[in-house]
Amino acid sequence: PLNLLGNSGLFKFPTMASYRKSLAKNGHAVNLVYLIGHSSLRIKVMNDVTREANSEEIRLMHNLLTQALNEGASGFSTGLFYPPNKAASEEEVVGVASAMKNHGGIYTTHMRDEGDDVIKSIDESLSTAKKAGVPLLISHHKCTGRQNWGRTRETLQLLEEHRPSLPLNFDIYPYTAGSTILQEDQVSEETRILVTWSKAHPERMGQELGDIAREWEVSCKEAARRLKPAGAIYFQMHEEDVQRLLKSDIAIIGSDGIPEDEHPHPRLWGTFPRIIGHYARELGLLTMSEAINKMTGLPAKVFGLGKRGRIAPGHFADLVIFDPKTIIDKADYDNPKVPSEGINAVWVNGKEALNSGSIGVSNAGRLLQSDFS
Repeated sequence: PLNLLGNSGLFKFPTMASYRKSLAKNGHAVNLVYLIGHSSLRIKVMNDVTREANSEEIRLMHNLLTQALNEGASGFSTGLFYPPNKAASEEEVVGVASAMKNHGGIYTTHMRDEGDDVIKSIDESLSTAKKAGVPLLISHHKCTGRQNWGRTRETLQLLEEHRPSLPLNFDIYPYTAGSTILQEDQVSEETRILVTWSKAHPERMGQELGDIAREWEVSCKEAARRLKPAGAIYFQMHEEDVQRLLKSDIAIIGSDGIPEDEHPHPRLWGTFPRIIGHYARELGLLTMSEAINKMTGLPAKVFGLGKRGRIAPGHFADLVIFDPKTIIDKADYDNPKVPSEGINAVWVNGKEALNSGSIGVSNAGRLLQSDFS
């Protein structure tokens, strides 16, 4: 299991409306835009999620997504790399996603493969979005595995070819390592892997899988099996690919952070200051305005959020006050829970939520809904 939010008992809501009611009652610190997960829909209507959905199950998921969109959701997300989505056919995903065609909404996807079959996976994502008639956002685009380093040239060319016929973007985080659950089929002897948590051996948190395997005198795959359920950071990407993707004008920034990891990926704490401080100021890969737009105005446009993402008369005052000369990430793989430097204050909907590290108004956030009209 991938524990994204903590105690599951706190996050069980039968409908989007019931969740929205809970948010309104309890308040929240930041603005929220919600997507309906494919996993949630499959688990709701299928007794066996290890197979493709049949036509009746697709119809039920389609209707549930329609209901959620009417109740405030902004789109539909899939994680086709993971169970219980892995068995889903493209026909199934299209059948569900088409609920957004007339209603409005965005299709976001963690593709089936980001390694050897990355082109095939992009083709599927493009095909799904076109058949469903919806905008596409590819999640945390990357090319994993040494044998695939440099293939971002191919992926960017493919995406550029389809831009005239489909609203499409991808998001990216500024690191050469990703983080997810620890899986034997993702383990190789040559890949550096850092264990972020382990239910079976919690004392191994923060240790290298290779070191654990050597201590136990077993293969890395066997060590992974013994540690499960567990999470891991995989060092699988190349810096040149990261920079090439960051420069694309269809790239937006996302942390992909997992808050409940005991030893999380530093992206959870450092993504956005790292873009400004390292890639814009230190490397000059992006101008300051380009970097900020990829985190504000462009994402607001991608998600159809009116009067957001820009400083302009009549727009909502969602502001981060920072020093462009000093802002920088401080979190790293050894010490991932370290606040960044150079951020002075944060305003949410015109209310000061953070000032010099002290919490201000803690419930200024709003639930936002996409509007692509």
